Formats: sequence, structure tokens, C-alpha cells
Amino acid sequence: MHQTEQIAIETLPNATGRTSELRSFGLIVGAAFLAIGLWPLLRQADVRTWALILSTVLILPALLRPAWLKFPHAVWLKIGAALGWFNTRLILGILYIVAIVPIALVLRIAGKTPLQLKFDKNAESYREQPDSDDDKNFTQQF
Repeated sequence: MHQTEQIAIETLPNATGRTSELRSFGLIVGAAFLAIGLWPLLRQADVRTWALILSTVLILPALLRPAWLKFPHAVWLKIGAALGWFNTRLILGILYIVAIVPIALVLRIAGKTPLQLKFDKNAESYREQPDSDDDKNFTQQF
């Protein structure tokens, strides 16, 4: 793990000291679980009691004594940091495999080298000349 990631993960529990942050955590996450618990009512199904209990366990301390939410908040932040670390690598890995690798293969098969990395002994300069004379007039840029 990179040093900055390690520092950020280690400092997460210490960031739970502010009452307003703990209250916000309890109310927002509690409201989310309340919505999950009541969502089946829209389809005339039974409510999810586990979500309602969890929302009550989060909302009541948020309103009465936010300090009780220090441990759940720290756990929530650690889970979020772990999921963020994993998802970043997963999403970027998939993006690399889906987008970059096929483009590289097509360019390699076609023999194209967009960066022109090969050394040319006969070249006077590697500077590319502009395609038109329009680039010489910078008085009206936009």
C-alpha cells in the first residue's frame, strides 16, 4: 500500500471527533436505511425490519447523543476507504483492458506510432511545422 493511502486510512478514526459530523453521519445513513426499509411499501410488500431497526439505531443516537456513533462512524469510514481502494483498481483495470489495450493492438497491427519515438539520423529537427498559416495570427484567438 502506498504511504499516502496508509496515512489516510490510519487517520480515519481520529476524524470522528466532531459532533456535527457524527450527527450528520447518523441522520444521513439512518435515513438511507429507513428508505431501504420502507421501499417495499411502494409495491405493497412487507417492510424490511432489519433496515428499520438499523435506521432507528443510527437516527436516535444522532439526535440524542452523537458521541455514541464514534465507533460505527469509524467502521463506516474504514469500509468506505477499503471499497474505494478496491473499486479504483477494479474500474481503472477494466478501463485499461477495455479501452487502452485494444487501441494499442490496433495501432501495433497497423504499424502506426503516434509518438514517433524512432530516431531519424537524417532529420534536421523533430519540430513539426503547422498545417496552415492560420497559426501565425494570434490577434484573434477566440
